[in-house]
Amino acid sequence: MKKILFIFFISFQFLTAQVASLDCVNALTITSGYTVTLFANTGFGSVNDLPHPSNISNPTVNPIGNNQGCMLADELEPGWYIFKICNTGLLQFIIGSNNGPFPQQSFYDWSLWKYSPNACTKIHNNQLAPLRCNWNGASTGGTGICDSLNLPAGGFEINYEAPLPVNGGDTLLLCFSNYSNVNYYMDFVSIGTSGICTNLITYIPHNKLPKQKAFCYNSISNKIELLDKDIKTFTINDAQGKEIYKNKIRETDFIDCNNFARGIYFLTYYSGNETFATEKLLIY
Repeated sequence: MKKILFIFFISFQFLTAQVASLDCVNALTITSGYTVTLFANTGFGSVNDLPHPSNISNPTVNPIGNNQGCMLADELEPGWYIFKICNTGLLQFIIGSNNGPFPQQSFYDWSLWKYSPNACTKIHNNQLAPLRCNWNGASTGGTGICDSLNLPAGGFEINYEAPLPVNGGDTLLLCFSNYSNVNYYMDFVSIGTSGICTNLITYIPHNKLPKQKAFCYNSISNKIELLDKDIKTFTINDAQGKEIYKNKIRETDFIDCNNFARGIYFLTYYSGNETFATEKLLIY
């Protein structure tokens, strides 16, 4: 299989995009619905964290999957990310599906480990085996973890690993290799029953800090659960800025999303007449 080089940044509506961490010890926290910016020609960072294909941390033979090994080309302009599991279930996620906003453009190799404070050292010293990994066999159709029933349209089974049983409170560490050296965008979407913790606040007026998480999107019930009791009114706009939902006086503790199309939305909420914050969410 012929491949080339790449990496990804977390980008936010209203915030300056953060540079993806090239080193494991500085891994960035992500959640479902993040839009990722891929940049080429960034090197492997200060430390080459991933050992050359080895028998434990970066196996030459995929220990679970039906394809080849893990990250056989080592760290090629990598991004290191952490995400936390909110409830016990099966972890499934998709990166760059054909029906998403940013379909896969090249090879997206990755490995996933259980996180702990010394996980980076163990990976570097070839002492921590991945829970799942994928050396892409196809450069289109997306990649990730999902069962055959959730395989996205146009996806290839060789690019997807089996669902992973996880427990609420687990924290996972993902290394994503920019193998093909591209500049592009893509999305990271959780579709499993495990739920990935989220609290993405994309804009807060200076001198205003929310007392707690304002809302939570429950992918199982497909509802937005409003958590901050100080919210009086709120609106939801789609990615083009069109208002699709408005509640003048708060009369509910949740919003049913079954009539919403899959995509990125922005929920703006108010305390009295003053804008309190706008938060980004992905409904899937």
